[in-house]
Amino acid sequence: MRHFAEGDESAWESIIGESFKWSERTGKFDAIMRADPAFRAERVLFVCEGDRPVASASAWHRAAHGPGVGYLHYVGVLPSHQGRRLGYQVSLLLVALRVPEARAEGDRHDQDRDDDRRHDHDESPQHHLADGDAEARGDHHGADAGHHERDARL
Repeated sequence: MRHFAEGDESAWESIIGESFKWSERTGKFDAIMRADPAFRAERVLFVCEGDRPVASASAWHRAAHGPGVGYLHYVGVLPSHQGRRLGYQVSLLLVALRVPEARAEGDRHDQDRDDDRRHDHDESPQHHLADGDAEARGDHHGADAGHHERDARL
């Protein structure tokens, strides 16, 4: 097994195209995978027979799902290699490889949240200015409303 490397686009297109019975495959990797901000080469894994990729799975993350949450995406096996549990194996390994990344991401999110909580209790002029800005905007949901607005823009 190995991660995606430059030049693997056509192998991925063949595996996924045959698995999902796509009639048009050329250029799909760039259009679907590489164009997506979530794409990371280390999140695309191949099972190889010799040097030839025969199965693939991708780990994906969307910020909307929250920190430390990901999912498997585009799991496929060439028809000539189906029935050998390769899709299961590549998926399992990919999840195991991505768990430390997800945990680290969750830890960073927890630290950021703790920092925000400490900031919420800060009595500095900047904190009061932010609260005043929320009131000036007509936001009457309390002092935290300005803070939540700032979070949404980050």
